[in-house]
Amino acid sequence: MKYTFISFLMILIINATSAQSTAKEWYDKGKTLGNSSKFSEAIIAYEKAIGLDKGYHEAYYSLGFVYNEKKEYAKAIENLEKVIELKPQHARAFNELSYANRKLGKYTEALEYVNKAIAIRPDNAAAYKELGDVYIELYRDEDAFTAYKKAYSLDNKNSAACYELGYWNNSKGNYKEALIWLNRGALVEQSTNIYNEIGLAHSYLKENDAAIAAYTKSIQIDPYNSTAFRSIGDIYRLNYKPAKIDDAIDYYNRAISANSKNAEAYYGIGWCNNELYKYDDAITNLKKATEINSSLSNAYTELGYAQYMKGYNTDALANLDKAIAKNSKDDNAVYYKGLVYCYMKDKPNALKALELLKTLNTKSADKLTTKINSL
Repeated sequence: MKYTFISFLMILIINATSAQSTAKEWYDKGKTLGNSSKFSEAIIAYEKAIGLDKGYHEAYYSLGFVYNEKKEYAKAIENLEKVIELKPQHARAFNELSYANRKLGKYTEALEYVNKAIAIRPDNAAAYKELGDVYIELYRDEDAFTAYKKAYSLDNKNSAACYELGYWNNSKGNYKEALIWLNRGALVEQSTNIYNEIGLAHSYLKENDAAIAAYTKSIQIDPYNSTAFRSIGDIYRLNYKPAKIDDAIDYYNRAISANSKNAEAYYGIGWCNNELYKYDDAITNLKKATEINSSLSNAYTELGYAQYMKGYNTDALANLDKAIAKNSKDDNAVYYKGLVYCYMKDKPNALKALELLKTLNTKSADKLTTKINSL
């Protein structure tokens, strides 16, 4: 009985280790693993398939695809080039080569590869989507729009193309056009990116309920979507007159709970605290914002203002100068700088601030003029 059991166990082990004995079986196992995002295991399976069949171009292609998913673009290119050697008309391999080169910043090569993919298969929606992505990197926006629209015309389920069309229309201020594409995308894919962009478009159109509804859907998909929480805070802070300060702070705090590095949320809380005359709290949050993101010019402006209100004039001037250095058209920073000089009875420097302010904001310049005249 003992020997029978051992023999049976050995048979099980042998069967398990030889479950994939052909290149096709290893390839199929790799596909299954890859579809489950088990990329490292998938790579082993594809390499086993290639070891058994050096001419297995689909195994090389899948290996390149997985390396792209792992962001190991050089390895992806190595395997995808092997595909082209074995099958020169492999459109999907050219498309993946474009993607890998684009991610490496090799946009000329990427454009060449994706155009080859399209030449082989003119009906390839994914290739036109990739073409649009390459054009975006080359700052050829109009060409990108055309490519994305072509992708959609070939496949009206291509939510990625819809998202890109919505995203770039938002960036150009074409919010109603953006919503057309984003809503089409949302019919296909329930994604945080799409709903965040829908929320952004409605927010700029001052359609507050629709914007909040879109961001709420985004949060339902991803409860840790810090961007959506922060964006709702921005709506309550900026789109309502008067601002709904308590609601804004609530959502900014939720944004920070989801992502403690959300500089814009700390800035939003700082702004709200300035409105509530809580300057110490404002300074704390605004300093945090600038520590996380030193390029956030508005945070330096609000920080300078809070320090001015506390009488910390030297610190206020230093931060207002930082704000102006980062954004020379920041009229609030210039105005606050003029106020600091007025407080310090420094009329010559206040007049210098006034001259700059006159080129930026006549209304604020008039207010600062009144302050200077009272010195």
